[in-house]
Amino acid sequence: MSQLRILGAARLSHETDASTSIERQREQITLTCQRDRHQLVAITEDVDVSGAVSPFDRAELGPWLNGKSDQWDVIMVPKLDRLTRSLRDFDDFRQWCDAHGKTIISIAESLDLSTATGRMFANLLAMFAEFERERMSERRAEASKKLRMAGYHDGGMPSVPWGYKIVKVSDHYELEVDPPVQREAREVVAEILAGKSSRQVAKAHGMAVTTLIGRLRSQTLKGYVMYAGEVVRGDDGMPLTREPVIDEDAWAKVQAALDKNSVSKTNRYDRTPYLGVIFCGCGGKMFLSRWYAKDAKKLREYYSCEKCGKKANGTKLHSDMERIIQTSFEGMFIPETIHHPAEDHTAELAKVEAQIDDLEANFVASGGSVESLGRMLGRLQSKRDALAALPQTEAWVEILPPTRRFLDTWNVSEPQQRGDTLRDMGIKFTLANGMLRMQQAGTEDWPTAPVK
Repeated sequence: MSQLRILGAARLSHETDASTSIERQREQITLTCQRDRHQLVAITEDVDVSGAVSPFDRAELGPWLNGKSDQWDVIMVPKLDRLTRSLRDFDDFRQWCDAHGKTIISIAESLDLSTATGRMFANLLAMFAEFERERMSERRAEASKKLRMAGYHDGGMPSVPWGYKIVKVSDHYELEVDPPVQREAREVVAEILAGKSSRQVAKAHGMAVTTLIGRLRSQTLKGYVMYAGEVVRGDDGMPLTREPVIDEDAWAKVQAALDKNSVSKTNRYDRTPYLGVIFCGCGGKMFLSRWYAKDAKKLREYYSCEKCGKKANGTKLHSDMERIIQTSFEGMFIPETIHHPAEDHTAELAKVEAQIDDLEANFVASGGSVESLGRMLGRLQSKRDALAALPQTEAWVEILPPTRRFLDTWNVSEPQQRGDTLRDMGIKFTLANGMLRMQQAGTEDWPTAPVK
């Protein structure tokens, strides 16, 4: 056999063990070339690369296929699955080799793809390699789900909930509270409950607003075990729990605070934060308009009445409102209102009932066995019974004794939050005859201020 120019290709993914190490693969290729007296041009080494990645997309091997194919005649791999574990990618690569006059040699299987028999066996091996890769993915997913359902952790760092850290216990991983992160979480919760906006708190703690809200909304914060976005429940239908970062009461209060200042509510008032608070003397609501002056440096604000069209300088109006509020509420404590959301499993229960009805009506008729139907119905009925046993509570409002001065919260709030506070308290400002008057439902009139 004449001397051939050999390109060796080694690959190692995180799924392999020491028996297929890069060193071992390099040794196999080198010794084979020496034995057959071929010229070894280079050995590409793609480490931590899945067999699902096309040979053309690999960092080391790709350039030898896309730009340096004239420098070699044969690609040699220690084993066919080192080239690829995808049947489609293998077939595409084989056709590319045929079109470019290249040959594939696999050492372990003693395959030479320059022959029809070699190509047939190579296709079979590639098919089984793809099957094994898919089974490995399924096994990893099944193992991960089994661990999560048992309340353990599968060891993946990106999925570690906020406030926890991974610890190894015997032959598995678990999550335990991470004290430094727990302290930060409790600081964040305290700031949200003190009336600060999510944007302010996120900025202070170096987070994106969406990240902060996602962390505070997650039930993992109160110790619930989650899998695929759902609460993992035990045989009794109750949630599986671990040590919480914050207690359930604090979590519920945070949800209420986030609901109160939700994005949808903020968007409703972002153009006129005091909509439904400032009224004209004729009774019409006043809407805020903003625009920049011609020099594009100074912001101008004006309020207009929806009924009579009366206008007022928005900057001056806001200033007078602020003066009245600071004077009226100085030193005053106000009760804290907590809105507790309802706990209702009706929709989930209805979904399970619909699945049961569908199975009973269609499963056997479509070819399913009675035994399979019985097993599936048993699981669904157990889930239905567990859901039916869960508590159903209506939304309710909790009034707590006053613990904070009104102005302490007001002074750190944004306009949208201030508007929400005034609307919740039933406070409105009326502009009539050049005077701004503050009123609250069920109370005497508050102070007035002239508006120019």
